Amino acid sequence: MATLYSDIGAKQNDPKPKNMVNGKDLTPNSTTIPVKYTSKATDANADTINLIKLPKGTKLLPGSSYVNSPTSVAGTSYTVTVGANGDVDALSTAIDIDGAGKVAFALASIVELTAESWITATAAISGSVTADVEVVFFLDVALP
Repeated sequence: MATLYSDIGAKQNDPKPKNMVNGKDLTPNSTTIPVKYTSKATDANADTINLIKLPKGTKLLPGSSYVNSPTSVAGTSYTVTVGANGDVDALSTAIDIDGAGKVAFALASIVELTAESWITATAAISGSVTADVEVVFFLDVALP
C-alpha cells in the first residue's frame, strides 16, 4: 500500500524550507460574506433586496451558502429567491425565511458572474411583516 500526497500534502511532507507550504496555499480566495438585511413593516411581495454588488468573475457557491433568521419575519409567509446575473433564482429557488434558524440555499451549482452584478433576494410575502428582524445571508464566494 502506497502513501500518496495532494499538492499541499506533498509540500507539507517536504523537509526543504523552499518547498514549505505558505499561508497563501492554505487560504484560497474563497470566503463567506455575511450580508445583513433588516426587515421592514413595508416589505412587500415582489420587492427586490440588493444584497451585495460583486465583481465580474466572482464564483458563488450556493451549495454552502445559507440564510439565518433569529425569529419569525412574517405573520403568514416570507420566502425569497436569491439571484445573480439578472436571473432572480440563479442561486436559490424559494427559501423560507419566516422562522428562526438556518436555511440552506436550494441550489448547488456554482454560478460565475458574467459582469459586475448585484446579488439579489426577491421577496414572496403573504401577510404582514415583522419590522426590525435581522436576517443574515451567508454567501460563500470565490473572488476573482
